[in-house]
Amino acid sequence: MEEDIQNYYITPPTIFLPEDGLKIAFIGTDNEWVEELTDDLETTFTSIPMTFYHLEPKNSDNWQWLYVMAEQADLIMINAGKATNLELMISTIYLGNKTWFYIDPEVVDKNLRILLNTINANMFNDSEQLHNMLKTFLGNGW
Repeated sequence: MEEDIQNYYITPPTIFLPEDGLKIAFIGTDNEWVEELTDDLETTFTSIPMTFYHLEPKNSDNWQWLYVMAEQADLIMINAGKATNLELMISTIYLGNKTWFYIDPEVVDKNLRILLNTINANMFNDSEQLHNMLKTFLGNGW
């Protein structure tokens, strides 16, 4: 029996707490990047319902939403090249396995890349690398 999997896209002022599935927050307001990454994640995890939290550019200065989104999320994806200093500071609260940094080497400052590497932050620079890292991190059960 095949079920249709429903994915949700959440932006303020909506708050939605799903009963199951994976909750993913995007930090660094770049709608094109968010769209590309959500498509990749939906392709990677076809059998899991996902809820995606992200801020629209017009709401990017609402640190309260950033905090709530990051707190609720199972995974946090940060576009280090587009994130503001405030967004980077909030994301450091959650450093660890649930925090993943997208690093565009042409945009992200070399010193930030070195710092993230020094603290063993999860970093990726393309969809295929993220796909492989998440499959390894989350295991084959997903």
